[in-house]
Amino acid sequence: EGIAQAEAAGLRLRSRTGSEEVGFGKNVVQGQFSPAESFGLEVELVERQIPGDPHRPMNESIVDHVEHYVRDLDGAARFFEGLFESPFDALRIDASTGARSLRHPRFGIQLTGPASDTGLVAERIAKWGEGPHAIAFQSRDLAGDVATAESVGLRVAHRRSLPSGGSEVELEPEHGVVVELVERAA
Repeated sequence: EGIAQAEAAGLRLRSRTGSEEVGFGKNVVQGQFSPAESFGLEVELVERQIPGDPHRPMNESIVDHVEHYVRDLDGAARFFEGLFESPFDALRIDASTGARSLRHPRFGIQLTGPASDTGLVAERIAKWGEGPHAIAFQSRDLAGDVATAESVGLRVAHRRSLPSGGSEVELEPEHGVVVELVERAA
C-alpha cells in the first residue's frame, strides 16, 4: 500500500529490495524511491514482518530528527504532508539563523528553509545545496552532553529554546555533518 501511495504522489520506485540481500534477514521488505521528486530527500519504506520485532524506529530511541534543507519550504511541506497523510507541527522561525522550520511529530524529519535571502540557512543552501543537513540526537542531560562534545574538540554554534519546551544545541559542522543535541520537555 505504501508503494502505491508514494507512486500516486509522484515518486518513482528506484528499487524494491528483499531484506536478505542487505542483511536484514527474511522478514523485512523495503522500497526505495528516487530523491528527484521529493525535494532531494530519499524516501525509503520499510515493512517489518517479524512477529514481536524488538526494533524501534530511530526517532523513538536515539535520533530526534534528521534536518533536511529545502529552498521551497511551503512546497516541500505540502508534498510530504500529502505523502504522509499527516501534518507537520507549527512553523518555527529562528531569526538568529534565518530559518523557517517544520518538524514532523511522527517521522523524525525536520524541513528547514531560509526565512530570507540572507542569513545562515540561505548561506548554507548556497554553499551545500538542498539536502540532509543535520542529525539531531536526543539528550537526557544536555549540559553533560555538550560538555562531552566540547571535551572532544567540538564547539557550540547555536543554542535555541524550543517552543514546546526544552532546548537544542547545534555544534559546529565537523566533516560536513552538523550534529545537534536536543533535550525536550517531559
